[in-house]
Amino acid sequence: MSIYETIIQIVERNGIILDERGDIFEMDSIMFVQMIVDIEVEFNIEIPDAFLRNDNYPNIQSLVYMVQEVLKSEKNG
Repeated sequence: MSIYETIIQIVERNGIILDERGDIFEMDSIMFVQMIVDIEVEFNIEIPDAFLRNDNYPNIQSLVYMVQEVLKSEKNG
């Protein structure tokens, strides 16, 4: 399963509402925290504090990019 597909599953599982383009339409702070925890568990990563602002993630693609960057950083680091 791709990062994109996994993120979609995590978002849907946490009740986050997306529009037809994959933009995040509705997400409260509780949903955001649970989504971040689920992403960390699913990808076995630790997301740095600098990434922990829900306004950094207007859409699915921004979440995919963040996961890719953290994975790359952890691999190199």
